Amino acid sequence: FMSFLANSAIFLLLGFTEADKLFDFGGGGHLLLAVGVAILAIQAARIVVVFGMSPFLGFGRNRIGLDYQAVMFWGGLRGAVPLALVFSIPDSYVDRTLIMQITLAVVLFTLLVQGLTTERLLKLFGLDRPGTLSRLAEWYTMLKARRAAVETLREAAAEKNFDEAAISRLAEEYGAKLNAVMNSFDFKDAANRAALDRMIWAGMVEVEHAVIGRYLRSGLLHEDGCRRLLAFNGAMADDLDAERTPDAGRDAGRIASTLNFCGWRPLGKAWFRRMFPPRTFELFCRDFAMLMTLLIASRTVRAELDESAARFPGGLADGALSPCRDFLSRRSAELRRRLNELRGFDGNLYLKAQEYVLRCVIFDAELKVIENANTSGALDDAEFDKLSETIGAGKNALINELQA
Repeated sequence: FMSFLANSAIFLLLGFTEADKLFDFGGGGHLLLAVGVAILAIQAARIVVVFGMSPFLGFGRNRIGLDYQAVMFWGGLRGAVPLALVFSIPDSYVDRTLIMQITLAVVLFTLLVQGLTTERLLKLFGLDRPGTLSRLAEWYTMLKARRAAVETLREAAAEKNFDEAAISRLAEEYGAKLNAVMNSFDFKDAANRAALDRMIWAGMVEVEHAVIGRYLRSGLLHEDGCRRLLAFNGAMADDLDAERTPDAGRDAGRIASTLNFCGWRPLGKAWFRRMFPPRTFELFCRDFAMLMTLLIASRTVRAELDESAARFPGGLADGALSPCRDFLSRRSAELRRRLNELRGFDGNLYLKAQEYVLRCVIFDAELKVIENANTSGALDDAEFDKLSETIGAGKNALINELQA
């Protein structure tokens, strides 16, 4: 909105202060020739930049297609910035008026000619239609909505608080709508099946990201641990963007690089643990918390997958879910192996870290209840702050005790 206001202000300022000069066409053919050359020069420069640089910005599956390059070239609209720049030219400059007239003409050409024809160009290349993944997401959302409607009618029928004839009529109506949605997407098509696979993996990344954020807020994760796990989560998202299926071996390597105690890192050195016990406890707890967060995220994702499988018709998602389930099983095994390594470093520290993590999980559960009460209006903000401090104080006291 502020950008819109700034652009509008520049055009108004131009009209109020320079209108008499801008619309002085005494130059006639000379001015038209200069404008034409400027427009051609601008288009030629953009062709060189877009079509010349695009091949270096993406390779293989990530390359920018010619259709997108054409839209990038033609969609190069110009607005108030060039006009603001010409305002800075001193009044004493001989060709200031000519430069302003040429600049305004180029801006108007890009806005009126290119701007008004970009939509047609998008339609020409078929880029105005949503992609397979977008259509699948829309279909899946509608499927969940129809299933929710049918389930609501079943609950209403069981409670017997509504007219049976009305419920029967609505159940038949929404049952037909649900069947129509189920049959509206062709999963025999390879592109649609690939989109389903991608949506399932992307859902896993999204759920994992939400779990990481939740445990940062509860205090289970330190900011450093959260950053590491978000980078870990982002690496999987990058795999999906590059159309690479997440791999258990690659995932195990990323887990190792995320932790503090692996390889050359301080916690793996006996002398460090002897000389810096408080720091050792801190790093130990961070690693334990990161491993537990990933384990909880894996369990949450598995529950989400089972729930999603029930929504798809005829076991449609089973084939796509199997690789994801197998990946989660391998990851869980790797996480437990890393936890056993932690136990091997120091059994006493391991027990303390367990108690710390458990307290943080309990704090998260308590905090959720308090937040829900605050959201519903049962608690005002002052009461919410007071109760949050009370349960937080108990957790902090335990942490201090464990560190001692």
